[in-house]
Formats: sequence, structure tokens, C-alpha cells
Amino acid sequence: MAGFRKCFWLVSSMILIIVENSSIPFVSAVPLIAEVGSMETQCLRYNIPTDDDAHMIFLVLSEDDDAEEIEDFFVKQVSDLSKEALKGDKVQTPEVPKNIKDMLKSKGNSNLEIEIQKPRKPILRKQRMVFNAPLVVRNVVATAGSKGQGWDPPLGGYSICLRNNNREDKVSRVIFDVVLAYGSDDDDDDSGKKSEEHKKKREAAALKKEHLTPLQMMFDRTVNSAEQILSEMKYMERREKYMRKTIDSTNSRIKYFSYMSVLVLIGVAFLQVTYLKSYFKKKKLM
Repeated sequence: MAGFRKCFWLVSSMILIIVENSSIPFVSAVPLIAEVGSMETQCLRYNIPTDDDAHMIFLVLSEDDDAEEIEDFFVKQVSDLSKEALKGDKVQTPEVPKNIKDMLKSKGNSNLEIEIQKPRKPILRKQRMVFNAPLVVRNVVATAGSKGQGWDPPLGGYSICLRNNNREDKVSRVIFDVVLAYGSDDDDDDSGKKSEEHKKKREAAALKKEHLTPLQMMFDRTVNSAEQILSEMKYMERREKYMRKTIDSTNSRIKYFSYMSVLVLIGVAFLQVTYLKSYFKKKKLM
């Protein structure tokens, strides 16, 4: 199994390097879901390409709100907000339908904090989340540049930490998505102008790296791609644990229901035999 993972890691890294150097358009994925246990902190890294920026959208759901309809609705909501942020429009949170509101059990402060940070730099954004309310963080690279942390992309990517300060034994689910500000292939003149302005700012403020050889730059891209793959594999592992827990719970319920059905059948059969015996005795047939 370990050999298979190493082989998968190497092959995936090579594929990502080829894709980065090709003309294949980037297709953004659906929002991810991370589970953060009580008094637990989970961190991941996100690499923003050079001459680009990113918007991040977060939304927290309680463990009690585990209905499939609730999760599907808020995943779609985060996806729609990502599209609005990508267009550069003012992001407006849509109203939650009444049927979803009636199903929600947790509201208010979630005791979950989100931290966005450039490695070895002060925290860019720290926010305590509210249940079922999306948080949109726009222009992460531009924010870092305006705070004097530089425009150059950090090796290993930006750090995104989810910290659950809830002392109750409950798991919080965080739906999050990241979209690149200028990474789409749309023929939008306004978007192209913003990209050019962003590139000029970076070139004026960033440290030149002409001393890096192509092999070193290729190695950096390989490391970044490998960390992205490992992060996605860890997410899939957590998702698999969640699904296994649901399946085990369903199997145990079916098992107990079967036991109860057998007990009810035995009880009904005993009552029928008892009744027939008393009936035959009254009729003096026994």
C-alpha cells in the first residue's frame, strides 16, 4: 500500500507539472468540506500562482444539521458565491429558504475561528464564524502586499487554519472554496486590465528571482503540487471516515430492527398459542 501511494504521488506530481506548462484551461472544483472536532485545529496550504490573486469563501455547519438537504443547499450557495466573487461583483448572501430554516438546529456563534496567514508572517485575517453565515475573503495576495508582507508567492502556499474552540464534544463542518481572481479564460476586458495592473504591482514590489535555474523552479512547482495532492488525499480520507461512520450507524439500526422484528414475531406466536390453548380448554376439546 505504501509503495502504491508513493507511485501515485510521483505520477500525480508529474501530471500537474505537465498541466501547468500546457495550454489546458484550469477547471475549478466544487467546494470542499472539512470536519473539525472539538478543541481541534486543522490547517491546509493553498498555492496561488504568480501574477494572480484569490478569493476565499467559508461557511460553518453544526454536527446537528446533518441533513443531506442542508448540506447540498449550502454547498451550492458557496459555489454561487465563488462565481460572483470571480466576476468581481459585490457578493450578496442569498436568503435561506423557509424549509431549510425550519430544519436548522444550530444558530449564532460557532466558536470556530478561521486564520489565513503567509508562512512566517503575521496573520492576514482572523475571523470567528457564525453558523450558516458565509464569510468571503477577497484578494488575499493584494491584502498581503498592502500590509508589507510582499507580493511574491510563499513556498508551500498560504496557510488556512480552522480552529474549533467548542468544548462540547461536537464536530463542526466547514464548507470552503478558493477561486483565482485572474485565472479564468474569459475574454473580459475589465478582468484583463485588472490582471495587468496586478502584475505591474507585483513586478514593482516583488524580489526578482532570475538567479533561480529552471530546474529549481521546476522543483518548487513539484513541491507545491505534491502538497496540494497530499492535502486533497487527507480530505478524502476524512470524508471516507465520515461516510464509514454513517454506514456503520445505518447497519446497526437495521440489525436492531431485525432483532426487534424477531422478538415481536415470537411474542405474537406465543400469544396465539396461549389463546388457542385456553379456547380449546373452554370448549373441552383438550
